[in-house]
Amino acid sequence: MNFTAVTAAQSTLRESFNLLHKCFFQTESGEILIDNDTCGQIVEKISTALVTTEEKEVIDTCGSFLAQVMPVICADESKSSIKNQMFLNLFRFSVQQSAISSQDDESIWEIMTSWQDSLSSGDLKLTENLLEACSEIVQEKLSEIPSDCIGNLAEFAAKLILCSAESLTAEEEKADFVDRAIHSLLNAKMGEYRKNQAFARHLALYLEALNRKLTSPEIGSGEEFHNISHDSTLNDYLRVSLFKITVIFKLCCNIKRQKEASGEDEEEADEEEYTEDYCDLEANLLKNTSDEINHQILDGVFALSCGESLLFNARDLNGEIEEKIYQLAATVVLFFRNVRDGLKTTIRDSLFQLANQEGGVWANALTVLGNCEQYQGENGPVLLYEDTATASSDSEPLITYINILQALTPTIPQKCLPVVPNLFENLSNLLISTTANRCLIDNNFSGTLNDMEDRKIMGNCLKILSDAATRIKSKDLQSLYNIDVRQTDSSTVIFISELANFLAQLIGNFSSEFEDVQWDFVRIALSSWVLSVSKSVLGYGESKVAVFIASIYKLFLVMEKFVVMEKKKSSTGYLTKIVEEWEEVFAKDVHLVLLRAFMVIVQDTKGKCLSSKY
Repeated sequence: MNFTAVTAAQSTLRESFNLLHKCFFQTESGEILIDNDTCGQIVEKISTALVTTEEKEVIDTCGSFLAQVMPVICADESKSSIKNQMFLNLFRFSVQQSAISSQDDESIWEIMTSWQDSLSSGDLKLTENLLEACSEIVQEKLSEIPSDCIGNLAEFAAKLILCSAESLTAEEEKADFVDRAIHSLLNAKMGEYRKNQAFARHLALYLEALNRKLTSPEIGSGEEFHNISHDSTLNDYLRVSLFKITVIFKLCCNIKRQKEASGEDEEEADEEEYTEDYCDLEANLLKNTSDEINHQILDGVFALSCGESLLFNARDLNGEIEEKIYQLAATVVLFFRNVRDGLKTTIRDSLFQLANQEGGVWANALTVLGNCEQYQGENGPVLLYEDTATASSDSEPLITYINILQALTPTIPQKCLPVVPNLFENLSNLLISTTANRCLIDNNFSGTLNDMEDRKIMGNCLKILSDAATRIKSKDLQSLYNIDVRQTDSSTVIFISELANFLAQLIGNFSSEFEDVQWDFVRIALSSWVLSVSKSVLGYGESKVAVFIASIYKLFLVMEKFVVMEKKKSSTGYLTKIVEEWEEVFAKDVHLVLLRAFMVIVQDTKGKCLSSKY
């Protein structure tokens, strides 16, 4: 009989398979006529042929045979070990086929539905050992699968969970199983995943600070980026994150709603097959979620937030990484547009809490809520900002709140950013007031029309500038004039960088309102900070140094634009005097020092400078 199985597998002769089918005739009690050894050998030979060949005819005949005898073997209680091994063989074959973008082949479909039917009917129980084996199969494939096929792999993982849970009647038992299955399939290499996540977070915060978009007082040393393959780490992190959120999407989202939302004709949608015959996805979707599922969703949102920081800020992004970010974004968008309201509310509240507690990447993550119906439309971004904000008039605003403001300001329509007095007029915390007012300037001065409220904003900003100048002159604040900033703590460096960014925006938007004392501060500060750039440039590989240098170059650029513009137009005598003093006293030395520093950065050959990539 073993010879017949080998012959059938090799030749695909109908006669040989007909003979093998007769071996699986059942008695009235459900037992198979052949003994366990013979049964096991037949299954092994046919399964081996299935997974070791690429010939379609062999796959068709062997796969069809195994799919047809699977229910027979499941019905024979004496063949549990054979049943389990056969299930793993069929599951492994299905997973291997996930690398094929289309799953329309009839024989492949027959194999997939055979193990799914066994699980959903309860003929086969997904034990801890089987679950662990399935997880290993999935993880092995995940490490090598192309990005555009991750959805196929996620589909098999989701069906493994849904079909197994379908046979469980007790809700508590079902919920416990789903959590265990998700944990096994999605958290298999959690230590490595968290390590990669931490790297992505550090890089995202660094890029956001470098581009003056997000203020983070504790930005890290820069050592996080050394002796590590950036592209490999990010690719692995995004691949796993995409897989995790796609599995959860397939477990929790109504796929038909997704299709209807895309605007397809109902009749046309019916023609396309969204569900398999083995179950009704509408009925089989997970109705009750858990902390485990919520954590997986938040992991996906966090990964997207990191990815978008890379996408919007990195100058040279690996193509595979970029592709995964776009896929992750598409999946997260579909999730929030199609998930049931209860789960959407839970995730929204979690994002609000994390943004207010952690700021940083979590603040940027709030933008995904723009895909929720309540935050769409012209007033949606303002409502999202108001719902997220927790600072009150009698409390000290936190930097996390500022991060929320920085993250959401670009989404808010012009002149619609709500003004919180203790935020924008806070002279006791200049880091808070400078960053907040930068957002206010962005929102109110990006257009061509001005109003009386703009005059109030200008007055408040000039007051903050004068206060900063006075406190630096009296040494109440560290100035970082003409020093090596590597020797200074990160929080001070970040504050001065933010002050330089604030100065740049004031000069760029209402320099005509400056008085002598304010221009004196600008010229002294810029020329002194330029000397600090020169003394610190060899440490450009440190995050705080890079952020400081980037902000000074930005301030210098804005100052140069101001000078050029004033020389082109008929300026007042006062502004002409300011320009002449700058060019006669400061400009030459500032240009020379910054040029030398720039050459040091671009000629770095030690690999610790990230300027060439980011």
